[in-house]
Amino acid sequence: MPTQHNRSRSESLESNSLQPESEKSVVPIRSELLDLPSRKHIPTLSPKQEGKHIWFRHDTTGKITKQILKMLKSDLPKPYPTYRSLPQEIKNRWFRAFAQEFNWDSNITEYVRTNYAKQADLSFRSNLREWKKLWKHRGPENLPEWMKAKKSLFDGYIKMWTDEKAVKTAAKNSKNRSSDRGGLGIAIHNNGAKTYERRWDEMTTELGKEPNMIYFMEETHLNKKTRIITDMKTKKILEIAKSKLELTNSHCQTEGDNSTQPKAATQEDINSIMLEVVPKVKGGRYGFGKFLNEECSSSTSTPRHIPDLREEIQILKKHELEKNAQIKYLMECNKLLFEQFPQLRPPEHPSTPSIDEDEMQA
Repeated sequence: MPTQHNRSRSESLESNSLQPESEKSVVPIRSELLDLPSRKHIPTLSPKQEGKHIWFRHDTTGKITKQILKMLKSDLPKPYPTYRSLPQEIKNRWFRAFAQEFNWDSNITEYVRTNYAKQADLSFRSNLREWKKLWKHRGPENLPEWMKAKKSLFDGYIKMWTDEKAVKTAAKNSKNRSSDRGGLGIAIHNNGAKTYERRWDEMTTELGKEPNMIYFMEETHLNKKTRIITDMKTKKILEIAKSKLELTNSHCQTEGDNSTQPKAATQEDINSIMLEVVPKVKGGRYGFGKFLNEECSSSTSTPRHIPDLREEIQILKKHELEKNAQIKYLMECNKLLFEQFPQLRPPEHPSTPSIDEDEMQA
């Protein structure tokens, strides 16, 4: 049951944080409301994940995906096939509701919005697949009560799922997922529903340092019961990487190391070889997704799960262009206003206070 404090926080954000809503425009969150003292106790988002701060694909609490699921269950008026197909007004409501339950530095609002959209898109597709599985396994009469309560919505989804074209597309996608990958068999990993980023964070906590890439790939593909890697493509990659590593170590000993003990490979050595061996797939790396820092050189090849700075720069540039367009529009409005009412006079531009030489030296 929401407390009076939570209700007042939500009402404040709902009534004051947004400009009049447009069906096509993204509605901004006002920065001063994100900085309200009453919001300090709610979960805080930060790409750097300092202290208890969380971030989207690194969220170990599950709070972000649960909040998106709540919006899926409560604010989905029609059977839309994807998050991207939602009208902008619904996306605005979802993000507004998200802002009621999470806080962040107002300077990164656009970055939060972009990452929220990515997470919402993934969660939407994932939950829709689960709903379809429930319907196929249980039948329409044995669905959970909350699904039965939304009969018109799920009637629409069932119609979509049984559509001949959709059935063919689903069969094609299923066949692609079941591909033997050139004789290497169907892809198998044992990461569960956890993202690669989240699993990397967990291993870093367990080990007290970042895992090397061989260890990470082994752990995410080992069968939990047999401790055997059954995915043939992964086995092949690891065998090649370990073979290259042994060859590199033997060369190091031949070139002047008189020690009888083989020199232990450093994390940098291991990751450098793995970056050579692990293929790129759909903009990411096989077995690692997209969280590796593609800008790292082979000499400093440590995986990074820091935010993509290029993406953040693009967001800031877009935000700057939007601000410039607004300023230009306001200036045109002012010009027309002064032409219509010449007796009006704009206020004097504030002068910049001068700094004495003594103050500068101080």
